[in-house]
Amino acid sequence: MSNSKNIITISQEEGSGGREIAQDLARKLNLRLVDEQFIHAAFLKLGIDYGDITNFEEKALPKINELNFTLNSLQDFYLSEVLVPDRANFGYLRQNTVATKPSKLFNKEAVEDIARAGYNKLIDTLIKEFAEQGRVIFLDLGANFTLKNWPQVLNLRIVAPFEDRVERLAYIEKISQAEAESYLRERDQQQTAYVRQYYGPDCANPALYHLVINTANVSLPAVRNAVYRFVQEFETSYNKVDALQVHRSYNRLVDQESYTLEEASHLLWIDQDILRRAVYQGELKGKVIDHKVIRISHQALVDWLRLHKLHSSSEQTN
Repeated sequence: MSNSKNIITISQEEGSGGREIAQDLARKLNLRLVDEQFIHAAFLKLGIDYGDITNFEEKALPKINELNFTLNSLQDFYLSEVLVPDRANFGYLRQNTVATKPSKLFNKEAVEDIARAGYNKLIDTLIKEFAEQGRVIFLDLGANFTLKNWPQVLNLRIVAPFEDRVERLAYIEKISQAEAESYLRERDQQQTAYVRQYYGPDCANPALYHLVINTANVSLPAVRNAVYRFVQEFETSYNKVDALQVHRSYNRLVDQESYTLEEASHLLWIDQDILRRAVYQGELKGKVIDHKVIRISHQALVDWLRLHKLHSSSEQTN
């Protein structure tokens, strides 16, 4: 795949099959899956009962502060390094976590930042660190909002009618229809409230996702295969020219006073080597910066184009 990061977020209505789809993608694409259960295990490592999260400042922060205090005060750690359970199994060994700079390092300032913002800040910090490492699927957790402005993050939404979700959950968990219905109503309410409280928008808004799938009346294996093919196409699409993106780039570039070779080539739809050759031959006035970057003024491009137009007219006359 062309995107080396391979970051996918999946928002689901519980019981829609989103978890099964996430697990299938993680297996086929060899990606780690970060979900609520993963976070549960991380908190258990700190000796924090997940049920105590509602008392985050009282129960969780003392544990985080205590752990931070026991670490080498001269060394910053990624928060994910000390929280992720079985790091070796998830690719988070220390020697593998030096190439990128996550959003926060696990130090006094980071702990104080989390203390001010609470549980949501802790989750956001973990999500960003996992995303920096790449090759990850986030299931729920609001990851699509946390990574909203990150490039090449694929956001999926899996839904299904309430009755279908009740039936699927009752079958999988071996519980009664009434129990499944009660659980899903509470779960839906919690998910909606969480997203609105910390991120603002309605998580059901389809404009937030690249793809929304309703799994009703479709076999889950068929949906899994379709999603897998879509992910593959999404990744390879970054090698293709998008007309709208070219249009946006052109509108942005025409207002600039000077351009790099790459920007000028996009603006004029001319290969960079042609422009570079023109600069070296003295036909096009360009300024070399640090022996690597060549900047060309807007007026210089206009003059060069006029010169070429005159040459073309002369050749046609002859």
